[in-house]
Amino acid sequence: RAVLQLVEEGAIEKDRLLPQALAAHAGAQGKAGSGYDVASCCYGGLMSWVPSSGGIQQHEWPESLHIVAAYSGQSARTSDFLARLDGLRARNAKALDLELSWLNEPVRGLERAIADNRVDDMAQLMGECHARLRVWDSRHNLGIVTAGIAEMLKVAAEMGVAAKISGAGGGDSIYALGSDLKLLETLSEKWAVAGFSCVPISLNNSGVQQKDNASA
Repeated sequence: RAVLQLVEEGAIEKDRLLPQALAAHAGAQGKAGSGYDVASCCYGGLMSWVPSSGGIQQHEWPESLHIVAAYSGQSARTSDFLARLDGLRARNAKALDLELSWLNEPVRGLERAIADNRVDDMAQLMGECHARLRVWDSRHNLGIVTAGIAEMLKVAAEMGVAAKISGAGGGDSIYALGSDLKLLETLSEKWAVAGFSCVPISLNNSGVQQKDNASA
């Protein structure tokens, strides 16, 4: 209600709106979920966000970088994956922290590549992010990489395109990045032929804003 009140008042100060939106999200999710989707919707565009500090850095989307995405057809629940993660932490919290740090290494490199506008490195590091996630998923049998996701990744790999899992809980969608738009369009066509739903993507650089007494 507080979030809607801010929007209705037209007082959309994003630094003020985000904490309340995150609180509403946490309440709806039983305090589960990272909140990254909430932050990205609030601010819009290409951004990095550190939940622990609240630090937000926005970046320009490179003109030569293109993206395509597709849905596997099997929805994923964040709460299910978080419950499995809690189980790992209960068994060995120190080991889990080390594994999460290992997963995070290429993410930091990806952030630097984005900040420096290194398009080819972005695609390579994104692929590395997913490669590590897949190893970790297999090690603990978490079920993050479903059969549909694995099939879409296989198609992308056969074409030499960097792709990564995305979506709620990490198990329902995939996206691919690259500088060759025609190659990505061909990938989308192959995903569609295989029975997956390709998702059109457009970048909203403005985030939440007021338009004619309605939020956008």
